[in-house]
Amino acid sequence: MHFSFLRDRRVELFLGILAGIIISAAVLIIKPTGVGNPLVPVMGMPALIIGLHYRDCLGSASRVAFDGLVFSVVVLFTIRFFQAFGALIVSPPIWDFQVFWISGSVAARGLDFYSPQSFHDVAKILNVSFTDDFSKEILDVGFWYPPMTMLLFLPLGWFNINLAALVWVILLCATLITGILLLWKLCMQDTGIRGLFFVTALTLMFPPIINNIWFAQTNFIVLLMLLLFWRDRGLGRAGVWLAISILVKPFTAVLLLFLLFKRRWNAFVYAVSAFVAISLLSLVVFGSATFGSFLSNPVVKVPSLFFFELDKGNLYAMIWRLMAGSVDKNMVGWAQAIFIGASVVLFLVTLWVVYKLIPFNDEWCIAVIASLGLLVYPNASTNYYSALLPVVFWLWATRRNVPGGVWGIAIFVGLEALLLGYNGGWSNLVFWGSVLFWVMPLGISFWLIWREHSQKPAVYAKQL
Repeated sequence: MHFSFLRDRRVELFLGILAGIIISAAVLIIKPTGVGNPLVPVMGMPALIIGLHYRDCLGSASRVAFDGLVFSVVVLFTIRFFQAFGALIVSPPIWDFQVFWISGSVAARGLDFYSPQSFHDVAKILNVSFTDDFSKEILDVGFWYPPMTMLLFLPLGWFNINLAALVWVILLCATLITGILLLWKLCMQDTGIRGLFFVTALTLMFPPIINNIWFAQTNFIVLLMLLLFWRDRGLGRAGVWLAISILVKPFTAVLLLFLLFKRRWNAFVYAVSAFVAISLLSLVVFGSATFGSFLSNPVVKVPSLFFFELDKGNLYAMIWRLMAGSVDKNMVGWAQAIFIGASVVLFLVTLWVVYKLIPFNDEWCIAVIASLGLLVYPNASTNYYSALLPVVFWLWATRRNVPGGVWGIAIFVGLEALLLGYNGGWSNLVFWGSVLFWVMPLGISFWLIWREHSQKPAVYAKQL
């Protein structure tokens, strides 16, 4: 159906926003908790992808309705996010915000944050109530990350828990909003304000994003750094962004392979220099004794129970669940051996693909390397996949040039929303979501390599 007064794009946009407000109000009145249903992103994300692809083929009234749907998703999920942020400030969750706060509090008191005794002492001073699992995984272990990472959490130790949570929420909001704007600018700026609404809607619906807020995790920072790395991949400062992301989440260190394969020596030197500079700063702030404690590798004290948690979808956790089925110290050696062997095979396959693909495509090299890093990183859980959100938009940008087209992309996104967003006691779903996030860019990479090589003989023959 077409209406002449809707030919003005500004009128169409205004009516779309108005329709979105009406839809949002209706949902909030009829079923205010509806957006929390895990099936909403499973069906909603593919619907938005397909709808935007065919939007220009619709009548004016249908376009207004679709714009209204997109805007209503933005409104409803923004409300949901602010509710989650408010709950985080009022009642900071023990996982993972209180982990960061206690860690920062230990460092702020000048104590060795790799000493379990320091954590127990500070927990008593702060009068923190904790579970047995929290004690085994955090207090009995110490800080999990390198000393440089503590620079991120140190300021939290300067405040009481609620004020620290407010500071942390501001940081999470700032990095998420900046990440959304970068995704829009890098992938969909030519679509104008509608594209921004679309990017915002898909981002807020992506299950690992809300999961990251529930756990107050740091993956929005990683997402932002990876987007900056992608934008500046031809410049030296890309190495700085990568170094920061490595210090926040070490799995991103695999992207150093991209710089090496591309021979981006300036970015590689920047990455190493930034890493050294931040290391020296942390050495000055925390002292050499703390660095010595870190070298004792506190993470080996993490109980194997950690890998049986439902949101752990990495390869190592999966091997633990398959082999043991229960906590068994005798299985450690076998699990580690199988994990190392499987990881070597996955890396060899990935490196071959990157070697073949690197001359003519950057995006899918980055995607397949980063997704492999998450698949084999033993600490990876559901919220870590926030960092792989750019893959969804790279798929969108190439939807007309990849096998399956927009419908294949919609199916992939829907499956990821299901596997990463619905636990329901089926812990292995997250693992298969992780595998799919690696297989999809790997498959596209194989296809691009095949297409490139199949075109070369035709080009050569034409030249003759």
